[in-house]
Amino acid sequence: MKKKKLISILLVVAMMFSIMPTAVFAEVETPTHTNHCICGKDAIENHISIGDHTTGQAIIWEPWNGTDTIDYDDETKTAYVYLSADVERSSTLIIERGKTLYLCLNGHELRNTGSNQRVIDITGGTLYLTDCGNNGTIT
Repeated sequence: MKKKKLISILLVVAMMFSIMPTAVFAEVETPTHTNHCICGKDAIENHISIGDHTTGQAIIWEPWNGTDTIDYDDETKTAYVYLSADVERSSTLIIERGKTLYLCLNGHELRNTGSNQRVIDITGGTLYLTDCGNNGTIT
């Protein structure tokens, strides 16, 4: 009797695994920001216009933890970054003269907890701000 019970249990377990969708066992891939909405029709070469926004096909967006130094391209002095999590900064993010930062909030919060009330200071540079997560905030 115990042998029949054990075989029955094994068959039930085997059937359960055979009917589970394979997506349950698939590795979860981190989404990349290679196709992204940016305001301004002249913002990127090789773009597709969608209303008042463009979609950059050749741009690779880099994840940014909100505190590390942003790596700007040496030639264009431009960086494309997206927040990888909610961020609390104790200092102001400064966008220096001649540099262009494309920042996607990615649905996260960028908050300054320092004594200076400014979260971002644009000192002669350019900031393009977007949010593909639709709930991003700057506080």
